[in-house]
Amino acid sequence: MSMAATTAAQRAAAASERARLARELHDSVAKTLRGISFAALALPASLRRQPDLAEQLALTVSTGADTAVRESRELLAALRRDVPDRPFIDTVRMVCDAWQHSSGIRIELVAVAAEPPLAARYELAQILYEALRNVAAHARATLVMVRLAAAAGTLELSVRDNGIGFAVPEDLTVLSVAGSFGIVGMRERAQAAGGTLDIRSRPGAGTELVVRTPALSADAPSRTVNR
Repeated sequence: MSMAATTAAQRAAAASERARLARELHDSVAKTLRGISFAALALPASLRRQPDLAEQLALTVSTGADTAVRESRELLAALRRDVPDRPFIDTVRMVCDAWQHSSGIRIELVAVAAEPPLAARYELAQILYEALRNVAAHARATLVMVRLAAAAGTLELSVRDNGIGFAVPEDLTVLSVAGSFGIVGMRERAQAAGGTLDIRSRPGAGTELVVRTPALSADAPSRTVNR
C-alpha cells in the first residue's frame, strides 16, 4: 500500500471513530445530562414555592448524575472492547473469555479470521457483548456456542444457547414496549453496521441470535476453542 493510501485509510479510520463516539455520547450520556439540566433549572423556583417538588427534582438531579457516571463508564468500556488495528477474531475471543469468566457459563467458540468493515467492528462487538449479557440474565443456560464465519462477502456472527428460550414476536418493537430493549438495540446496531439481525427461539428450545454484515476478508480456516 502506498504512503498516500495508508494516510487516507488512517484518516478514514479516525473519522469513523469520531463519528462512532459522537453517536454513542448522543444516545446515552448527552440525553441523561439534558434531563439533569432541565431538573436543575426548575429547582430554584420550586425551592420557594413547592418544597416537595424541589425535593423530587433534587433526587432527579442526584440520580441522573449517577446514571451519567455509569453510562460514561460503560461507554469507555465499550470503546476499549474493540481495537481497530487488532484482528477482529481476537476481539471476539476476548469478549467470550471475559464473559465466561464472569458468568461461569461455558462457551464453545468456532471462528475464522474474518474482518468486518471498520464502521461495523464496534457494533458487532457490542452486539456480541449484549447477546451474552442477555444469556446470563435471562436464559438459564449451561452452554453457549459462538460462531464467526464468512462466505461470499458476508460475515455471520451467531450466539446460540441451550437455555429456556422464549416466544419471539413477529414485530420486535413489541419487546421494547414490554421493557426489553436489549434485542431492539442489537437490531439497531446491526442496521448501523449495514447488516441484519435475526432471532430464532421458542420456549424450552434455547435461543439463537444471528447477525450478518458485509465482510472485508476471511483468510483462515475455522477453529474450535473449547473452554
